[in-house]
Amino acid sequence: MKVILTQDIPGVGYKNTTLVVEPGYGQGFLIPRGLAVTANAVNSKNAAENLRQSEHRLLQRRQEAQKQRQELSKVVLQIPIKVDDKGHPFGRITTKHIADALAEQGINLHHKMISLPRRQMKSLGTHEALLYLHKEVQCKLAFTVVPEITTPVDTSDDMAKAGQEQQEDTNSSTS
Repeated sequence: MKVILTQDIPGVGYKNTTLVVEPGYGQGFLIPRGLAVTANAVNSKNAAENLRQSEHRLLQRRQEAQKQRQELSKVVLQIPIKVDDKGHPFGRITTKHIADALAEQGINLHHKMISLPRRQMKSLGTHEALLYLHKEVQCKLAFTVVPEITTPVDTSDDMAKAGQEQQEDTNSSTS
């Protein structure tokens, strides 16, 4: 029996391909579950058109990924991280941090499309990540982990005001 697959099935075949399968497998499993349709003239014509359109979409996505790779080669990425007094980072740099830093620069990339040589990085300095823009297009991205600059909060004025308010409260309650 000839069938045309309507989706990718591991170990069987890919979407829009025509296969010869046993009648029981085709009629009892693939067709009832919507995984395949019988290979007649109309379905074959539809599958050929779907295949042509999907190849065109894949070509466009690959071209967009190549443009994005050229754009990413110009990006200078610095990721701030909180550090202690000795300069040791408190947290780790993950793919989520890289994706957020890229989003700040206007480049939207899902964090699952980013791969680090080690799962998480916990040191300052320059590191490298591999970006999977398309199944055929990858890009290396260098980024620098820098200490986060925090401005010290001047609490002396706040404490003085709190002390004056407390004295005023005690003076008013004793009167």
